[in-house]
Amino acid sequence: MFVPEKAMFKPDNAFLKRSRLVRSSPQAKLSLSILAKSSAADSPLETWQTTWPTKQDFDACMPLSWPRDVFAPYLPPAVAAPFERQKADYARDWEAVAPLCEEKGWSEDDFKYYWCIVNSRSFHWKPATGGAGSMVLCPFVDYMNHGPTGSGCEVRQSGRGYEVVAGRDYGKWW
Repeated sequence: MFVPEKAMFKPDNAFLKRSRLVRSSPQAKLSLSILAKSSAADSPLETWQTTWPTKQDFDACMPLSWPRDVFAPYLPPAVAAPFERQKADYARDWEAVAPLCEEKGWSEDDFKYYWCIVNSRSFHWKPATGGAGSMVLCPFVDYMNHGPTGSGCEVRQSGRGYEVVAGRDYGKWW
């Protein structure tokens, strides 16, 4: 399967520049860009969004949305340290974008939802023209599950897009 660069959702650099957020984290940039585009009445993301987890899905399965007393005593150290880093990253991003969100009428829950979408579905894109890379959403590729190295499929980035190549033939699943 091949997904061309033009099908990827990238940060809206013009919007970010107007909003004075060009120095925000890559995750904050992509999250805000998706939030802005999704808030538009004629959002080009509407069909794709119907396949994304809901806010309720994230609330049920992501500790970032849970009250601290629910999980803190039960997290093993190998999970607690990365989770603390994720919470700090989110807090830093929210602090950076909160004034703009307030100005636009977007809540912290709105931003957190798209931040979780980016956290769970994004890829790093390095354009063929050189220059800085960015986080992107890549339709279809973001549906693939992760597996140990050498199993399942290989994802390759070229100057034109992402290619997913299965490691073996698969039969019909339906």
